[in-house]
Amino acid sequence: MRARRDPASGQIELSENDTPVLQYNYAPVQPGLVLASIAEPNLKYAVARSDYIHPLYGPHGESLTKDWSKDHPHHRGIYWAWPEVDWRGQRGDLHALQKVFARPTGKCDLISGPVFAQVQAENLWQWEDREPMVRELGTIRAFRSTGTGRTIDLIFRFEALAGPVLVARRGAAHYGGLNLRLNEVRGQQITKHTDPESVNPRKAWSDLSGRFGGASQPAGVTVIQHAGNPAYPGDWIEYPELNWLQPTFPAAGTRYEITADKPLVLRFRLLIHPAHPFQNPWLPLIGRLRTPPIQPSGNIQESFMNNHTPTPLTRREFLKTTGAAATAALAIPAIVPGSALGKNGATAPSERINLGIIGCGGMALRI
Repeated sequence: MRARRDPASGQIELSENDTPVLQYNYAPVQPGLVLASIAEPNLKYAVARSDYIHPLYGPHGESLTKDWSKDHPHHRGIYWAWPEVDWRGQRGDLHALQKVFARPTGKCDLISGPVFAQVQAENLWQWEDREPMVRELGTIRAFRSTGTGRTIDLIFRFEALAGPVLVARRGAAHYGGLNLRLNEVRGQQITKHTDPESVNPRKAWSDLSGRFGGASQPAGVTVIQHAGNPAYPGDWIEYPELNWLQPTFPAAGTRYEITADKPLVLRFRLLIHPAHPFQNPWLPLIGRLRTPPIQPSGNIQESFMNNHTPTPLTRREFLKTTGAAATAALAIPAIVPGSALGKNGATAPSERINLGIIGCGGMALRI
């Protein structure tokens, strides 16, 4: 798994064996030629944006997300934003890119490895694109795919910088939070599930599946809410005509106050899978899966290396990270072929290892 920053665009690409998994748009994306296709009433929403995922790729290489739609040009793949952001007696709209904008600080840490690739990036919410009001630290961690799909963990931490900031859904009742504007889908199927309060542990997940962007085979995106989120579980909001599905935050009729000493932390898990959810052998069990906890990251470091190599880890941090990754990997069911068990006349992997070397560096490479 590899995380790299494209030197030309400044965007972050996560890939597996040179196959793209997703692009995190850290640098601002300009509308460019898109403006010519946007109707006059919507032009005010067709402005530069950043801090979102697009494209997110499916198991067949298709794009699952949509950016710069003609009907809602502010919709931008997968993004975390609220339509009502109150600060110092004024209201902005981070969702529709009015008065409040998330802008990169340049502090971005990338990790590549055999189990997952990760980007951790800092952005500042700026009032009128000038005054910093919220520090946002986002972590996107994509795991290696299995025969049943891919897991992507999302962790967001928001901290107020200059007085309290209130966030709410549209009209304190509709959309807002983790937003998913997906690509055109043929044969669209939407499934939503939230356990009753009596169930412990209580699960909340949803899925949108179909044939994305002209692909010949179906795929789907499942969203799982983390039980540690405030006001868990959030309501599910769907707009099938927009290929839109999201877990909302905060609860209807409320506004969540973000302060310097009470940051907001939200966590979600995405499952990118082939086929419709109930054609996939393990997705029907999602509601009963005990997903490993997604640990929120600590404060971002004040500076990062220019080449975006991982920040050195202590032995304790290394063990914690690899332990969490191993737990996550074990939580995803996998189909093991008989050849891997030495059946049907095949040689088992344990019988194929002739020599193992630890810490050889550049030596003994020709043994």
